[in-house]
Amino acid sequence: MEQKINQVNKTKQIKKSEELIKALENKPQRIVINVKHGGFGLSWKALQLYGKLIGKPIYSYIQTKYSKNYLQGIEDGQEEYVRIDTEEEAENAGLTRYDLTKDLGKKTNTLGTGKEQSTYWFHDDDIARDDPILIQVVEKLKDKANGQYSKLKIVDVPYGVKWEIGEYDGWETVEEVHRSWN
Repeated sequence: MEQKINQVNKTKQIKKSEELIKALENKPQRIVINVKHGGFGLSWKALQLYGKLIGKPIYSYIQTKYSKNYLQGIEDGQEEYVRIDTEEEAENAGLTRYDLTKDLGKKTNTLGTGKEQSTYWFHDDDIARDDPILIQVVEKLKDKANGQYSKLKIVDVPYGVKWEIGEYDGWETVEEVHRSWN
């Protein structure tokens, strides 16, 4: 009797596993890419939401003073970085934004050095493109998730396909992995 019960339980487990495999085969892999010349990047707003969802706040800084001012011929060794706290500040920040997982205060003279930097610098291009949280952020914010030179798109790829991201001048495509030699 016990042997029969064990056999029934195994049969149920196998059936559940087969149903799960079937469900996964019908569910595509979702991947975020950039479909504009320029390159992948998240907006400040998207970074803030991503950080909130992963439980790790992200602090963005812009440089406002430079140790070398080539136009005026000044080299005073003083640098200054100011934290971006609003979407309006982010829009006016210009090209370079430094994203960190450590709050250095509203103003700072340094963003850290060497190994110290590598522990708290955050690069949006290090996020896995199939990260469910990244996908959630792009779905929620839509065009507001786009970085300054990006237009983000979620691409569905059949389950089980091994993929990689191809890129030309920042414009990306999802490509099936294949073998090549030269």
